[in-house]
Amino acid sequence: MPGDTHGGGLSRPPAQFLSASEDVRPADLPEFSPDELVLLSLLCNGHSYAEIAPELAFSERTARRRTGRTFERLGVSNRTEAAYVAGRFGIFEQTKQP
Repeated sequence: MPGDTHGGGLSRPPAQFLSASEDVRPADLPEFSPDELVLLSLLCNGHSYAEIAPELAFSERTARRRTGRTFERLGVSNRTEAAYVAGRFGIFEQTKQP
């Protein structure tokens, strides 16, 4: 149904991001906060929760919880899927200044 959202704000069902055809646009993805982008970048680059936590001034437990929420928003279940979706749809482009 138009207007429905999935996975914490996605405008498409999460599985569609992993098997999406070219009709999926970055605008279909949720906006991410600066902390979420840093978290996602560190995760995608293989950092552990113990390494991520001090980078964002979080506890390791908070880093794990925020990772879970970020994965839900992306509609993925692991780092590999997150890296694929982030790369495919230019999520890290949100951090670049004009």
